[in-house]
Amino acid sequence: MQTALLSAGIAIILALVTALVGPFFVDWGSYRTELEAEVGRLTGLEVRVTGPIDVRILPTPTLTLQQIELGRPGDPAKTRARALRIEFALGDLMRGTWRAPDLKLRGPELTLSLDPSGRLAWSAPTIGLNPDAVSIEHLEIEDGRATLADAASGSRLSLDKLDFTGQVRSLLGPVKGEGSFAIEGQHYPFRLSVSRPADDGGVKVRLNVDSIDHPQTVDVDGSIWVDQGLPRFEGMLELGRPVGRSPDGIVESWRIASHVRADGAAAVLEQVEFQYGPEERAIRLKGDARLSYGAKPQLAATLSASQIDLDRILALPEAVGRRPLAAITTLAESFVRVQHLPVAVKLGISVETVTLAGAMLQRVGGDLKSEGDTWNIENFALRAPGLTQVAFSGRLGASPGGVAFNGATKIESADPRALIGWLSDRGNGQVATSGPLRLTSNVALGGAGIAFDRLQAELDRMKIEGHLDYVWPDGDHPAKLNAALHAGELDVDRAQSLLLASLGEPLEWPREGTLAIDIGRTTVAGVEAKDVVVKMRRDSGGLDIERLAIGDIGGAKLTVGGRIDTHESAPRGSISLDLDARSLDGVAALIGKFSAPAAAPCRSSCTHRSRWIGTPPAPRGPRPWPSSSCKAAPACSVSICRARGAATL
Repeated sequence: MQTALLSAGIAIILALVTALVGPFFVDWGSYRTELEAEVGRLTGLEVRVTGPIDVRILPTPTLTLQQIELGRPGDPAKTRARALRIEFALGDLMRGTWRAPDLKLRGPELTLSLDPSGRLAWSAPTIGLNPDAVSIEHLEIEDGRATLADAASGSRLSLDKLDFTGQVRSLLGPVKGEGSFAIEGQHYPFRLSVSRPADDGGVKVRLNVDSIDHPQTVDVDGSIWVDQGLPRFEGMLELGRPVGRSPDGIVESWRIASHVRADGAAAVLEQVEFQYGPEERAIRLKGDARLSYGAKPQLAATLSASQIDLDRILALPEAVGRRPLAAITTLAESFVRVQHLPVAVKLGISVETVTLAGAMLQRVGGDLKSEGDTWNIENFALRAPGLTQVAFSGRLGASPGGVAFNGATKIESADPRALIGWLSDRGNGQVATSGPLRLTSNVALGGAGIAFDRLQAELDRMKIEGHLDYVWPDGDHPAKLNAALHAGELDVDRAQSLLLASLGEPLEWPREGTLAIDIGRTTVAGVEAKDVVVKMRRDSGGLDIERLAIGDIGGAKLTVGGRIDTHESAPRGSISLDLDARSLDGVAALIGKFSAPAAAPCRSSCTHRSRWIGTPPAPRGPRPWPSSSCKAAPACSVSICRARGAATL
């Protein structure tokens, strides 16, 4: 008995020593072919292990493989890994159950591809054993890479630095865990859970992705099917970001939720709900969308709402918020700052009523299409105060000075007093105009100023055509106005006041610019003039009058040319003049409109009640032409002046 027990004890000791020490003396690489063949039989794939192979029996059975490659024969996108380490539970292994308390996979590289027909091209393994007999209590994936490729569009998405820690109850699932990956240097933590296949073959997936560098979230909750290589998904998708800060200021929160049906060719988004801003003052839109894959992927969406209060979402100070141009500029800047999707976007918007700058805009809608960092606006229309119909199209984008728009606009207003009163925040009674307004123009608005090209406007029997641009003052650079206008009849004073009121901004009077005006009949400074032709330029040094011709102004006919220097306290320069007048009141009023000091000689001549014929001498300084060669007239209002010559100031 003692001998038997002793023999048994020695046998057990020898077995333990062999288990502990034996693997160091066994060349497991010589079993490489058998191991590759067995794994290939179980997975249905071609398997290659080119690195060292290590096996331990005690204290727990452990298998370590390095430099692994598996896939279909001839498949260039095979799955690879630097190392695989599996630790088995000895007791379960002896009972025929493959329970792994710990599995570590280092440096895996996986490629999932869609072929041109939308089929999934991936070397999926088969299961050559009972899937429920295999479980992994602790799965760890370290420093992996997953590449998603679409042959139709030629696009690729790489998930680098892929890490995952989780649990696998069976080879058929469920699987759950968490990890992270990086896309172009931005890190995204995620949580993942995958169920067992249902009776119809669908696998339920729940995925939540966060961004560390940019606070954005993605939630996916749905089912995935793969039928003869064609993948299909149906479920809920939610994208969003909380409120945050950027170099440009506070970035508002937003959220998109939708039911999604997707396959290898396109994704249909139904019951889309879009929210921009916090709950208490959010913009909410609903609609549908379709994301098409291929060589030119595009997201086409149609969204609508019954009412949107832009005043609440913009939250501007009251003095600024009641100026429509300022509110629209702020809204456009917020829109162009929104992060664009990596695909082209075509968006149709329709809103019944919009509150902006204290007014209700009706039937607001149109189409927007993204082109890189800009947006093309197509057929956008709205109804503004004063029974005003506004339509515009163009390109919206960012400029160094803020937002930029370049396009065409059309305005038709039955009550321009109400429209201009809203634009200027003054009320209808303070706007002197009557009759309908019609305006069409190409408009360029940017950080530098605003320009109207191919302008055609009709208001109160005034019809104006041409070009007009205004440059905002900037530091040492004053405001600048350039105008090239033609009109049959024009009230200059009223047109100026209407223009400034329409812009609704406290504009600085321009001190530089050019004027090229051709008007059949006009009123300037309260004086009526006919057949007016003006070509002049004003800069920091003075006023250049290339030609100022008036057929009749207050009983005078004149042609003026020359230059007046105004950069000094006393104006200096020279003017050539051809005058035939019964009175100089109109001439003085016109010149005083541009330069009060330059009008002094004309007023003084009128005061002397003179009749002057000939070429006057050229006095220095702002003094009137001499009266020594003039004959007294009964009164200034009926004085007769005929002159041709030049004067130097």
